[in-house]
Amino acid sequence: MADQGAQGVGFVPHTDSEMESMARSIGLSQPEDVFAEIPKHLLCSRPLLGRSARSQNGILAEGSALARKTRLDRPTFLGAGFYDRMVPPALVETILRRTDYYSAYTPYQAEASQGILQGLFEYQRAICALTGLDVANASLYDGATALAEAVLCLFGASEHKSGTVYASTAVHPHYRAVLRTYLSDLPLRLVEIPFVSGEGRTNPEMFRPDDRSPVIAVIAQNPNLFGVIEDMRSLAAAAHTIGAGFVHIFEPASLSVLAAPGEVGADIAVAEGQSLGLPMVYGGLALGVFAAREKYLRRLPGRLVGKTLDALGQEAYCLTLQTREQHIRREKATSNICTNHTLCAIYAGAYVRLLGAAGLRAVAETSAARMEQFLDGLRRLDRVAGPAFGSASLFEVAIRAKCKLDHLPVLDLHKYYSDLPHTYLVSFTERRTESDVEWLLSEIEKSGNR
Repeated sequence: MADQGAQGVGFVPHTDSEMESMARSIGLSQPEDVFAEIPKHLLCSRPLLGRSARSQNGILAEGSALARKTRLDRPTFLGAGFYDRMVPPALVETILRRTDYYSAYTPYQAEASQGILQGLFEYQRAICALTGLDVANASLYDGATALAEAVLCLFGASEHKSGTVYASTAVHPHYRAVLRTYLSDLPLRLVEIPFVSGEGRTNPEMFRPDDRSPVIAVIAQNPNLFGVIEDMRSLAAAAHTIGAGFVHIFEPASLSVLAAPGEVGADIAVAEGQSLGLPMVYGGLALGVFAAREKYLRRLPGRLVGKTLDALGQEAYCLTLQTREQHIRREKATSNICTNHTLCAIYAGAYVRLLGAAGLRAVAETSAARMEQFLDGLRRLDRVAGPAFGSASLFEVAIRAKCKLDHLPVLDLHKYYSDLPHTYLVSFTERRTESDVEWLLSEIEKSGNR
């Protein structure tokens, strides 16, 4: 038996001879033959995650060492889709910690799942109210997959067998990376349109007909990655002029003060729903928000919960639409995504109902006030840093520093944009206090004095 101190209690690894014996028992000459069907160029030629094998105790020790590096004594100003917003304790206790919510499987049996179904139905209603669009699904994995599914939805609804997709480079780079992966094996070409230098916004005139193929979709984000408020009406009009559908990426809280996607002409609106009061936990919790106009109803990815009447004439809820291959012919399925983030969606729907329009507006206005306080203070430090773009922002702003700020809890945009050196995204939420902002300003000043 293996040394439990080295490998972890109860963990007994298989030896090479044992692995070879198991391979022979199923008719293979060596263990690697299990992967013979996978093309060579897809096989990983290095250790997973760049590391060699580790014992359980070794992994726990490494995790503890990393955890000790976490700073809990200072506020965070990171954002770009995931925000440190107020998490209502009442919702955590009544939803996130209820085992009947987070252990529930697909509610196929409506008679046993009325609570889950009603929760998802109310979430869908909340998203329709926020976006001003006709229909919302019961959620997807996250904002990036929701964007990719939006493009597939528009492509499936079109009459074309191939096409071009335009995306502004002011759209979150992670979203564009996921979209690139989705489209890699499809007859769709992704063209990324550069944002206007010095302004950080998207020029609608850049969206022109493509000589090579029809334009299927035009994608823009508001506020965009730099926190800049885009002219979404003009962008939507430009998309429709060239015969494309318009995909509007939004931040949920911003819709309490900015025009809704449905109002500006969006065909589909998607978002990362974590900012709807969901806790920030190890990169999550994530929630893919997806809403569309009614004409795309039959192409909607995922599932749709509807309200109906039961045999007694009483209101009841059921899965109304699931255009996935488990339920219909594979060639007619609209998406490979065959589930939704039920727990997060029910929580987000309850959050919207709890705050209401006035509460969401207060969240946005408080966040914006903290940003304005920061910008006022930044003017005193003009020798150290200043706004990177001249366009208006809401509650995130890109700044260009004359020194490195990598040690501060802000996002280094140079990692994603080679032409933006010493440029950082600073995000503000309703949880940031005036003293938090003053702390950040003082730290930036200290950096400039080094």
